[in-house]
Amino acid sequence: MAYIPESHKKYNLLSNCDGKNTEVIICDEESDLFHGIWELLPDDEKFMPYADNVDDVADCFFSPYSYSEYYTLLDNLINKYGDINGETRNLGDMITEFKDFIEKANIKENWSICRYIGESTDDDTIFINGRYYYWACTKEPLRFYGIIDEDGFTVSVGDKRYDYRKPAYPIDGKLWEIVEDPTGIAERLLW
Repeated sequence: MAYIPESHKKYNLLSNCDGKNTEVIICDEESDLFHGIWELLPDDEKFMPYADNVDDVADCFFSPYSYSEYYTLLDNLINKYGDINGETRNLGDMITEFKDFIEKANIKENWSICRYIGESTDDDTIFINGRYYYWACTKEPLRFYGIIDEDGFTVSVGDKRYDYRKPAYPIDGKLWEIVEDPTGIAERLLW
């Protein structure tokens, strides 16, 4: 079951995670850091936070790991590839930097919560009138990563084709009501 901060439970966020051993983990797969680790890490090492084999495409957006389990996986990789005979290795530094990003990006208390007030949609980016959605972001540096619907992200995190000025989903002040916006990212994007 996904971690939901106590103060957010009243919004029924990530309801598809209820009763499942899944979590939403922001992972910037388009970053140079991610690709650098991917290239250096042996093929048999698990590094992605998502399931390897999924029956339902929606499941690929949810991680089978809890945050603590995924951090442990990364810590094990850091210990294994971090240093040899006291000498720090580049791969270990990269995984350490990546873990730091993951920890900062997945603080749900920093994410905005907005309620969709437009007409319910039925295309690839399904939004239901009256439902609440996380707007995932990092606080420092302030960066928006996407709106999380019930099946995961509606746009790939870090997708270089993504242009917030021409989003793949509706970011319009007439369609969203800001409920909680601790970083101010929703206000900036909507107005």
